[in-house]
Amino acid sequence: MRIQGLSDIPLNDTGRAQAADAVGHLARYDWDFIVSSTLSRAAETADLIADGLGLTVTRRIPQIVERNYGPAEGLSAGPETRRPPRRWGPDRQRRLPRGRARGGCRRARPPGAA
Repeated sequence: MRIQGLSDIPLNDTGRAQAADAVGHLARYDWDFIVSSTLSRAAETADLIADGLGLTVTRRIPQIVERNYGPAEGLSAGPETRRPPRRWGPDRQRRLPRGRARGGCRRARPPGAA
């Protein structure tokens, strides 16, 4: 896995397969239009999806390009990038302060309550 960001790295076969797979999921809904950024991989992904849905890409918008990762772009992402953040619990749920999982918070009990 490589860090891409603003670098205009072309779409690879994995990305093309993912776009084809996305068509099956997206076809369940009605779409009015499709847009993409101006990066070639985003444009090709949008074109593949649009073709699969019987649409055309309406517009390429430069303002929606990916995040700029600076000198890290193009480098291989090491195992440290695949670890959950420190504040994730072993069950991969995001932890809030005091170790409570998001969505799993209980009502606070008054002091001394059993």
